[in-house]
Amino acid sequence: NLEYGTVGIRLADQLGMTADWDGYLNIYAPQREGQLDMMNPTEGFVEDSLISPGVVFMVRNAKYDAGYIVTSIGFARRLFGQQGMLSQLELRLKPGSDIDAVKAEMKQVLKEIQDGTFAKNWILENQVGRTTFNAKREAAAQTLAAKTGRELRAKMGWKQTQDLDEAK
Repeated sequence: NLEYGTVGIRLADQLGMTADWDGYLNIYAPQREGQLDMMNPTEGFVEDSLISPGVVFMVRNAKYDAGYIVTSIGFARRLFGQQGMLSQLELRLKPGSDIDAVKAEMKQVLKEIQDGTFAKNWILENQVGRTTFNAKREAAAQTLAAKTGRELRAKMGWKQTQDLDEAK
C-alpha cells in the first residue's frame, strides 16, 4: 500500500531534500487516544511513511510552502485515526437562505446517491444528450461570478490552453 507525498518547496529545503532525493518521508502524528507518557514519549505518536516523487509544490504562501505535505486523504485519515471521516466541509449560503430547507435538500440528494436514483437518472440524462445538464451548465456560465472569472483569467500573464468554463 504505497502512499506518495508532495512537499512544499520551503519545507523540502528545510529538510535538505534535493531534486534527486528518492527516500521515504517518516510522518509522525500524536496518538488520538490516551495521555502522553513522559517516561516513553515515542509511544504517544503514530508513525507512517510516504514516498516522495522527487517534486515539490509552491503556492507562494509561506504557511503552505514551508509547512505542508500534499498526500491522499486516505493516508491522512489512517495517520490521524479518522477513517470514514471528512477532514472539513464548509458551506456558504446566500444571505436570506433557509437553512432548514438547504439541509433537507442536501439530505434528499444524499439519499438519491445512496439508493442509486442519482446514478440511474445520470445514465438516462446521458442517453438523451445531457439536455438538462447542458442547460444548467449554460445558466451557470452566465452568472456574474463566471463572467468575472473569465475576464480575470483573460487579463492574467499566463495563458491557459483552454478556458475553464469551456472545458468539457
